[in-house]
Amino acid sequence: MGTPWPPPSSDDLVDGDRSPNYVLRRAVVGLAALAIVAVLGIVGWRALAGDDDSDTTGDTARPWDLVVVQLADGSISVVDRDGEEIATADTELVGVADVGIDGLVVLGLDGDPATDGLAVLSLADGTITELDVSYAEVRRLGRSSLLLAADAAGTGLELIDPATSTTTDLLALADGDRPLADITRVQIDDDAEVLAFTELRDFETVVVDLANDEGVSLPGSLADLAFGRVLTTTNRGDTVLVDLSTTDGERVGTVEMAAFRAVMLVDDARAIAVSSDGLVWRLDFADESVEQVTDLAPVLPVPPGTDPADTRLVAEGVVLADRTRLALFGERFVAFVDADGALVRSVDVPSRQEPFLEPAGAHRCLAVGDDGGPYTLLDAEAGVIVTSFDDGELIADRDDGCVVAYAAASTGDDDLVAGLGLDRRLAGDAVAMSADGTSVVEVTTSAVQVVDVELDERVEVLDPGRQRVRSATFARR
Repeated sequence: MGTPWPPPSSDDLVDGDRSPNYVLRRAVVGLAALAIVAVLGIVGWRALAGDDDSDTTGDTARPWDLVVVQLADGSISVVDRDGEEIATADTELVGVADVGIDGLVVLGLDGDPATDGLAVLSLADGTITELDVSYAEVRRLGRSSLLLAADAAGTGLELIDPATSTTTDLLALADGDRPLADITRVQIDDDAEVLAFTELRDFETVVVDLANDEGVSLPGSLADLAFGRVLTTTNRGDTVLVDLSTTDGERVGTVEMAAFRAVMLVDDARAIAVSSDGLVWRLDFADESVEQVTDLAPVLPVPPGTDPADTRLVAEGVVLADRTRLALFGERFVAFVDADGALVRSVDVPSRQEPFLEPAGAHRCLAVGDDGGPYTLLDAEAGVIVTSFDDGELIADRDDGCVVAYAAASTGDDDLVAGLGLDRRLAGDAVAMSADGTSVVEVTTSAVQVVDVELDERVEVLDPGRQRVRSATFARR
């Protein structure tokens, strides 16, 4: 569902606060007031066919050819597109999840991994292989096939590779005694070759080459990871040192500047950064220069009665759209700036919004909201609203974030799949959506079906009898 954001910034170090953990949160999203506000593209569907020939973002995502369903008694069925069962299994582990590895899914992410463990299920024959996990909090690392496990105190951090059933102690790669880390601050590059995290006791960044599980330490806190580069920050009181290094630890350049709340690498030598008072800066590490390019304060809305001396305009940022957009969050806006630091557009909101699911750098769209709603799907490229909704639960999003599946909060309301160019209401309950956005697992009182969300055609894959469906996912042989 990309990398966790924001990393520890200079403001975090100065103020001693940390942003809430948005990665773990599941959206409470609504359906009662769903209305398509702007249709900015046509979703090219190849439902139930796995066709990748279209040039739309959803069709270039990993297609599926299997559905995995777990019932309340723990029994699991692996079913193909025609509804034929090809494998079965029984387990006490709760939850089936595809992590993008052909031929297997992960078991147990919806349960208690520290007590019950995790496992991988072979989709070919139903065999189950246990995974070694020591900690209670387990999550997928961005959109990679890797998992992270950690304890609440930050004294444990493990990397789990379901493809090889191996576990790596990441804190053992850090320098110093009694290292600490925050699972929400771990980042991985787009090619899933390098990960990095901040060791919080000494505020050093550990960069791990995943090919050999070797780490190097860099001074400062992790700010961004991309293009074979690592961006780190070191607090110097009124200013912050920003270092750009290669992933093997060679320094590229350093600049000193005012503290900032959001940052995005735009290539292997440049970045843009945004301060809390709305100043946008261009950082060039080739010539070690900093240039102010935009002042957003005059154009971004603030709550009525806000003291002009209050500089907390921008609270955080999220990298989107293949690093061509940086989404900025304030009390009354979600704004988008481009890779040059120019404002694309700002969307007015009634209160502080938070990103839902886990926004990834490749996402074109972003679902935002607050605890009381309403909730909104935004197109980062154009900076406009796609859909607004209330009262329900966000089940999953398409690989680019621009189509989402919702479960209604109230009995009698329709579950649906909606987004750019799509508004499909379902006859039953939505429990899973494929990464390519073509299909949804729908549960009715009599059957588990796969729905072609463009044509509204259904294929029955399972008769659950009197049992409820505990979990479901799409997968690939």
